[in-house]
Amino acid sequence: MINKIKILFDLFVDGFKGIVMSFFSSRKDRYGYLAETANIRTPVWGPKQNIYIYEHCGINADAKFICQVGKFIMRRNCSVGPSLTVITFNHKYTVVGQRPEADGWGELEASDVIVNEDVWIGANVTLCPGTIIGRGSIIAAGSICVKNQVYPPYSIIGGNPSKFIKFRLTLEEQILQEQLLYNESDRINIEILKENYNSIKRI
Repeated sequence: MINKIKILFDLFVDGFKGIVMSFFSSRKDRYGYLAETANIRTPVWGPKQNIYIYEHCGINADAKFICQVGKFIMRRNCSVGPSLTVITFNHKYTVVGQRPEADGWGELEASDVIVNEDVWIGANVTLCPGTIIGRGSIIAAGSICVKNQVYPPYSIIGGNPSKFIKFRLTLEEQILQEQLLYNESDRINIEILKENYNSIKRI
């Protein structure tokens, strides 16, 4: 009898937590910024005051924001599969004589994560502190983008740790894409696109 009561109580608690999580994780006022046209599917885990999601972005359920300090910024028109994890800080790990969870371990170093426009992120991707994803890139499912890595525009990225695989568009297509989708003032400079394409293509 006691076991049955405990099972029922646990079910009630889990159900209540689910209702609370669904309600609070969908509240726009919890975010640093959440555009009206952004679509964040619940549940979403973690603090949201440092999360900035811009117009026409879609993030599937079970996103985990480990962002107590540092910002996560996702610019317009991005699509994200389920179970995204974003980490925007680290513990200081270069202090000699320090142990995890000892005095001083709680000191955090912020490092923003930025996803630029028109990025497609697959399921179960992790973005570590300092990651910057270039405009128009694709991140393969299950990838882990490592600390302080910058990925150029129009990349296909994959692996653990994530690496540049190839460009999804030729240089000419990248230039045309910029002309078709962006105002002149918002376009990536052609010389930057050329420099990225010619230097990385040979790796």
